[in-house]
Amino acid sequence: MSLLSEQQRRPIQLLFRSKEAVELYTLPDTSTAATFSPPSSSNTSGGQVLYKGKTTFHLLSPNGTCAFIHDASVGLLKCDLTATTTSSSSSSSSKPFLENSKSIQLAKCSPRGSFLLTWERPSKDDNNNNNGNLKVWDADTGTLLTSYSCKKATLSTVQWTYDELFAFHCVTNEIHVYSTNNWK
Repeated sequence: MSLLSEQQRRPIQLLFRSKEAVELYTLPDTSTAATFSPPSSSNTSGGQVLYKGKTTFHLLSPNGTCAFIHDASVGLLKCDLTATTTSSSSSSSSKPFLENSKSIQLAKCSPRGSFLLTWERPSKDDNNNNNGNLKVWDADTGTLLTSYSCKKATLSTVQWTYDELFAFHCVTNEIHVYSTNNWK
């Protein structure tokens, strides 16, 4: 059995959303008895505030490096969790990470966190065309990669292989297979 190196071992982090804010709590490492010390009253000052304001949902990336927070008045925001100070990772920015993301209702990450899947209520543009409301985004850049029409509020119709080389979109009586490097 191999032990994880110090860089591979991530701390246990908890993400909490309340009416006022989204906070990140990092728990102390208790993997060895030598490093364990009981919590003191000076250590319990609370979590790191990632975003202040009314939010509708939050999502943690699978690798724990970022959190996505949705504020209906702003859109979907991305908070870097690798920053060591609270001021650099606190994201009260008014600029959303995803363009036109105020109406997003649901979101999920792909298995490795390279893609972000969002769902919003179906809508039509000025030319009465149905815009895709199930959208796949690049989780690093926020670029829209592709979109599909999906009436039901579900994120299970798009699935990825573990290595994220392929994506599967389930539609009535069919499964569409896409290569994730070009979405064709």
